[in-house]
Amino acid sequence: MNTFIKHITPYVGTNVLIKVKNKPNYRILVGVNTLTNSVFDNMLEKHNFKDIKLVLRPLSELVYDTSFFDFLETYFQSSGAYVTIFSREHLHFVDVGGVEYLIHNGYEVSNQCPYLIYKWLLENHYDVFGLFEKELATKIN
Repeated sequence: MNTFIKHITPYVGTNVLIKVKNKPNYRILVGVNTLTNSVFDNMLEKHNFKDIKLVLRPLSELVYDTSFFDFLETYFQSSGAYVTIFSREHLHFVDVGGVEYLIHNGYEVSNQCPYLIYKWLLENHYDVFGLFEKELATKIN
């Protein structure tokens, strides 16, 4: 499977922005066509995969995102679970039983990351697949 297709499709439906080569403004990703290797934006224009990049937030900024901690408090704090910040590069989640899971290692989400946190990261346009390093994404300005 094409790496780009594999990593862009989870963001469809989250109103994630895309940056299209030679276009001045960001567009909203609305669909992916794997048969034609193209992406559709909110203007219903079609773009070739090689001409676009997702506009995402780096995981290293997660420790500064108050909405992330609000989310954790809403869904996990009442159960006794919590997040431990070792550094901007290593964020850990500790569940109610005291089991510790790595959320991310600075550039990619860990396979230990709980599903609800992983889903929140996608919905809030964090780079969960290390796309910056693969030059398939650009940072939000």
